[in-house]
Amino acid sequence: MAKFPKGRFKLEPCSPVNHSTTASTSVVMERRSFRLPKRQPLTGAFCGTEHLGMYMGHGPKGVGAVCNPTDFSGVVEVAPGVLGPRHGNVIVDLVEPGCEPMSFFNPIIRQEVFRDILPWIVIRISS
Repeated sequence: MAKFPKGRFKLEPCSPVNHSTTASTSVVMERRSFRLPKRQPLTGAFCGTEHLGMYMGHGPKGVGAVCNPTDFSGVVEVAPGVLGPRHGNVIVDLVEPGCEPMSFFNPIIRQEVFRDILPWIVIRISS
């Protein structure tokens, strides 16, 4: 296990991920370790929702990925200045058709639901 400065943490898989089984992850924080809850497998029936994370701290305005939107089944676009180094969040959830993702405390600026595969993928942008 690697040592980290105080306040830093590292996510590391407990074992190789087999997509036919449930993945579990350990978090190492300030020399303490604990397990995160197991997630639903992506095989078979998917029930309810799974929150995959909220991502913050987006790069400066001058840096950006250049992508061809036709390479993807969908792209979520937001106005300049919505996502920045200190503000703006991208929230990702998997949902069963007909279910709503978990509620979020910040106002949602934009939400896109990708329904081309099961479970559906919900991308939300908040301020």
